[in-house]
Amino acid sequence: MSAITGGCLCGAVRYEIALDPVMMGNCHCRDCQKYSGTGHGSNLAFPDAGVEISGEMTKFDVEADSGATVSRLFCPKCGVKICSVSTGFDGLTMISAGTLDDPELFKPMFAVYADSAPGWDQPGDGVVSFAQMPPQG
Repeated sequence: MSAITGGCLCGAVRYEIALDPVMMGNCHCRDCQKYSGTGHGSNLAFPDAGVEISGEMTKFDVEADSGATVSRLFCPKCGVKICSVSTGFDGLTMISAGTLDDPELFKPMFAVYADSAPGWDQPGDGVVSFAQMPPQG
């Protein structure tokens, strides 16, 4: 795969990723619903070492139900969430699918917290769904 690029709405934050994603999925937890303003968050996970981000970002931390700290990083000018990192997924950067220059690169492999999905935003056919967050491993 060639370099994956993307950025925020105003262009102040840009990224380039030299590695393939290790996973792609949708999260229907209430935190992701609130930050996205819709029924789920869509993310691609990449090893930190392959992610180069330029531009200033603002961070907002929340505690996940697992006890892990999730840090969401936003453009301070336009407010777009670029990525998140979690102490529960050390070494991975979760890139927001909507920020990709080519959004067709996002192919969800799974949906987590499907029990929290609103009726108008259910996981799609053919997507492996988990009621909550499955155990890692």
